[in-house]
Amino acid sequence: MNETNPIQTPNLPSPGHEISDVSARAVVWFVVGLVVGGGALFLLSHGLFVFLLAYETRANQSTFPLADEKRGESPSEPGLEGIKKMQARSEAGRPSPYVHPEDLEPSKQPALNEFAWVDKNKGIVRIPIDQAKRIVLEKSLLPARKK
Repeated sequence: MNETNPIQTPNLPSPGHEISDVSARAVVWFVVGLVVGGGALFLLSHGLFVFLLAYETRANQSTFPLADEKRGESPSEPGLEGIKKMQARSEAGRPSPYVHPEDLEPSKQPALNEFAWVDKNKGIVRIPIDQAKRIVLEKSLLPARKK
């Protein structure tokens, strides 16, 4: 009885590892290329940023030299001739930034309601505020803008 085994075992390689999985030299060159490429992209984007910032600064420069000199300064407070600057007071007697209604009473501002000479030599006079408003309206000294 000569029986042969119908199931044959395949020829398997011996257990171990592959010798040619990945080339270490290729991995190193890939990493070096990645670092150099990233650095080049960084320098390119930084250069573009610096160029566009300089371009915007030049584009936003004023063509008026006085505007450049005055840039950053606060405008001066408007001064109206003959009207005293009112100083509102809080209940504690300290200066307050808010104007209270009692500070606007005519008795607190006599210059607004009387005639007086401002400069007699130049012929400049002060008139009551209500009369000045009426004259300005009647003579259209401050016309509205046309639309």
